[in-house]
Amino acid sequence: MSKVNVLDTSVILHNWAVLKERGINIVPQCALDEIEKFQSEPGDVGDNARNASYWLSKQLEKIEYGNTINVDDSTLVFWKDNEEKSHDAKVLYTVNEVKKDKHFFNDDVVLLTKSVALRVKAKSDGILSDDYDDVGLVEEINGWRYLEVTEEELQTLSSGREEIVHLSGHDDLAKNEYVVCTYDDEICSGLVFRHIGYGDFVVVDFKPHLCGIVPKNLEQVMLANSLLDKDIPLVTTIGSAGSGKTLLAIAAAIQQVLCKHVYNKIIITRPIMPVGRDIGFLPGTVNEKMEEWIIPFKNNIEYIRDISTQKGREKVSKEKMDMLLNLNQCKDVMEVLPITYIRGSSISNAFIIVDESQNATPSEMKTIITRVGEGSKLVLTGDVDQIDNKFLSRECNGLTMAVKKFWNNAEYSHITMKNVERSELAELATRILFNQ
Repeated sequence: MSKVNVLDTSVILHNWAVLKERGINIVPQCALDEIEKFQSEPGDVGDNARNASYWLSKQLEKIEYGNTINVDDSTLVFWKDNEEKSHDAKVLYTVNEVKKDKHFFNDDVVLLTKSVALRVKAKSDGILSDDYDDVGLVEEINGWRYLEVTEEELQTLSSGREEIVHLSGHDDLAKNEYVVCTYDDEICSGLVFRHIGYGDFVVVDFKPHLCGIVPKNLEQVMLANSLLDKDIPLVTTIGSAGSGKTLLAIAAAIQQVLCKHVYNKIIITRPIMPVGRDIGFLPGTVNEKMEEWIIPFKNNIEYIRDISTQKGREKVSKEKMDMLLNLNQCKDVMEVLPITYIRGSSISNAFIIVDESQNATPSEMKTIITRVGEGSKLVLTGDVDQIDNKFLSRECNGLTMAVKKFWNNAEYSHITMKNVERSELAELATRILFNQ
């Protein structure tokens, strides 16, 4: 028994590549008609409609018996629907006809759709349906775990003589996954390591140099370690508001650009997605337009400036920090780059921060990541519980896609941050309002 998928229009407009997926995929005629209508739409919807039409046009010569395309391990079948008035009714009619067809009589026929309403209708008609999910949840990817060690392993890890220590028997750990060591169910103070593969672990510094910013918990310590490691070009962090993800990212960027000169420039950006009602178009140049969108960055820079200059511990001069607050003055060391203009760019030797990246679509995120040039580092921060893009969900957005796709790669690190350090009120609000 094999699985046969009937593809609703919403699935194709979400990811046109579903047409090429392995197995038997049925496309109702009404879905083809709908694809044509969406080709002029802006954004991902239009892109997917145009890509689907272009790919189908290249397959015309492969159509067999008037309704079937065979490409590698996939079979695509075009199915005529009836004269039902609504799109949903036509799709449900197609599913029922496929189930009765002798070629698929013993197969599991499943309707794939992004529409909740259509899945409800399918359920009432006794039709199996599923949400097409090409990304998935990230709850199982925390970025770190507790690791119970033996007395012998504890002695090895506590020796402190080597920068890299080896422990056998931990093949289930991902590359760049962090471990907090425990012994007899007690946390071993100061023993935090990052697994770099094949049982090798590097020691995590509890007092990293971040322009005077001191990590307040283990999650922040681990994130700081990833942010300061030049050998990890892609870092993602998911955390509640006030967890410190953006502050640490900016502090690490300033430290490595203005102090250590590891990178030449800081690039900051975020998806242009307002919270609540939009105030309309903003006047002025690109920098003037972006001034309002990067207020959170400026607030963090002001905080870092104040911390850095306290008690004579000046890590970065006040003049340099003040310069970062003026986009026209700091363009040689920091630049605001709207995501709208990033396509076609190649950003080299830069520390790139994409804040609120949960509001980027998977397609936009692919564009962002592929713009990273030689010697650059990309940091993606966001909170999947606060998505402002009405076309995205916590299961399907650019940040979630990046975590799922890159996990367990040597060039990638991820930390989920659950502790809120902004204030007692922020921590209380996170627990009450987001049920955490």
